[in-house]
Amino acid sequence: MSLASNINQLINTHVDYNRVGKIVKVKPLLSQLSESERVGGSSTTSERPIPANVNAIALMQNIYDETIKHQYAMTGNYDGSLWEILAEWVTIKDSEWQAFLDHVTLDWIDDIKRTIDPPRPRRPLMQPCSSCGNKYTPGEDGKRIPAVTAWVWDNSGEHVAKPDSWEVRCDSCGAQWIGKEVVKAYWRALR
Repeated sequence: MSLASNINQLINTHVDYNRVGKIVKVKPLLSQLSESERVGGSSTTSERPIPANVNAIALMQNIYDETIKHQYAMTGNYDGSLWEILAEWVTIKDSEWQAFLDHVTLDWIDDIKRTIDPPRPRRPLMQPCSSCGNKYTPGEDGKRIPAVTAWVWDNSGEHVAKPDSWEVRCDSCGAQWIGKEVVKAYWRALR
């Protein structure tokens, strides 16, 4: 990719692949992110979810803040909207800034895609790791989470794949089993 291509995806309607690999026209990623801000999250309790996607709101604010910071570092001012500033970046001639902003915008693209279309979660297995014996590992918030998880989805993430393409991983010790190894070690847990 290039800076111009990245910015095109962020601010213009462009061509992309959908989940099944078909080429389609899609809205600018910043528009998609803005629209996803208004979509409520899913509730993990019996309470109603909040009517907004806080991850999308936080990401949009982060992108805006970074844009202003980089624009000010380059030019000494930051006049204009997010879209106007990004459109200006296409015309940057300094190769160092181009390379830097190419990486920044590519990270934004990845972050936006993960936010508007999050990947399917790994399936937790409630049995100890056959390598280290640990059943749980500490999560980000200090709570115990299953150490052994499985990826059972096909490439699109839509359907369960055949067992010989499954992958099991232990987050406690890093051990990993793929395909037929999974069937031998964890077939009971995956049924």
